[in-house]
Order: sequence, then C-alpha cells, then structure tokens
Amino acid sequence: MNASKRIGRVVATLILLGALAAPAAVQARDLTTERPALRHLQLGTRNGKLEFIPNHLDLRTGHLYKLVLHNASRVEHEFDSPDLMERVFHSKVEIDGRHGRPAVTVTGRVDEIQLKPGQTVAWYFVPVRTTDKPVDFVCGLPGHEEAGMKGTVTIR
Repeated sequence: MNASKRIGRVVATLILLGALAAPAAVQARDLTTERPALRHLQLGTRNGKLEFIPNHLDLRTGHLYKLVLHNASRVEHEFDSPDLMERVFHSKVEIDGRHGRPAVTVTGRVDEIQLKPGQTVAWYFVPVRTTDKPVDFVCGLPGHEEAGMKGTVTIR
C-alpha cells in the first residue's frame, strides 16, 4: 500500500475519533494534502559524545511529522521509544541513498531505528494519542543510555 493510501486511512481514523471529541475545525483537516512538520534529531556527535540533539521533542496529535534522524558519530546508534511507538500511526521510513535521495522505503510499524555511522533516515508518522507526561527515547545499545544518550517526547 502506498503512503498516500496509508495517510488516507489515518485521515479517516482521525476524523472518526475527532467526531467524538474534537472541534469542527480539526475534523475538516485533510492530512493527504498536508506537508509534514519537519523535526531533526541528531544521534551522537562527531567528537564522540553520546547524546541526542535536541533531547526533547514536542508533538501534537493529528499532525503529520517527518522526523529526520542522523547519526553524526563514528559508532552505531539507535532510536528506541516503545511508549512513543504505541502513540503514533506509522506511515513509512525512508533510508537515504546517494545524493540524499531515498534508496529504501519501509512501511508499517516501526519498533526501533538503528543507524550506522553517518547514516540518515526520515520517519513519517502521525501522533494519535497524547502523553500524560513526557515519554522517553533512548539509544538501547550497551552503555549508551547510561552515558547520557536519552531524551523525552511530549504529545499534546
């Protein structure tokens, strides 16, 4: 199924959910024509620091996002957030190839994203459930979280 059909399903689901609780202005939005809100997240640094930059993301339900993950370091890293993954509709992940063009597109649910040194991926998703408090994201590789490679996400 292509991305526009997946987004169309998200729209239908959000309209149904919105009809139960959201104002009419929100119900009328068409995500199939909406440009994704761009967010960047750097994993590690060139000088070897184990950190996410930034270490907090603010998101809103019902909005399409393109989260660009870039591993700036010389070692492998991952983005892992089970609580976030349960609160979003996953559209696709695009893996950069030559000249910044997508070489691979993965559709469906994503549980974690691992990046080799220097790699960049774009994850498209729509948050569908808010958070009562910020939820964590970490690099689950041995020792990385303990060294400071963690952050939080809030969905309003």
